[in-house]
Amino acid sequence: MSEDSFMNDESTDLSNDYIHWRLSLIEFDWEEPCLITPPTDAMLSLRYLCYKFEMAHNSEINGLLEELNRFERETMQKSMFIKFMGICDTLFENNQITWGRIINMISVAGVFSLHCVKNYNQWIISHIANWCTMCIWGKLLYWIEGNGGWTIGLGSICNYM
Repeated sequence: MSEDSFMNDESTDLSNDYIHWRLSLIEFDWEEPCLITPPTDAMLSLRYLCYKFEMAHNSEINGLLEELNRFERETMQKSMFIKFMGICDTLFENNQITWGRIINMISVAGVFSLHCVKNYNQWIISHIANWCTMCIWGKLLYWIEGNGGWTIGLGSICNYM
């Protein structure tokens, strides 16, 4: 397996793991992804950092949820896709990539997934995970590789907190 393939697989595993873990906090079992057990150090770090981000930015998250509540059920998936990609475009505009912005994006994927469960749109969760992975592969992968990879990069942030 090439290094790029490993990083791609790891990115998918990390996104899926965070969404699955975040949904498990509300006792929802998203059974679709094949998860790695026990979780890796990168997964544990990402869970900690994303959840901490979500708690620290609660008012912004609530504002985002209010926006999602205005989407029509019939167009929910398309509207959420447009919103998610717009957030990604804003976060990484002009190649402004940092670990904090990556954590922000993955946190948003978790929040979108929670919204889907609470509004009986669980079928969209797999799409959200795919959008997150698509953004990582399309915009962030080389930056992540160049900044130590997931385990080193996320671990270094946890060490400073």
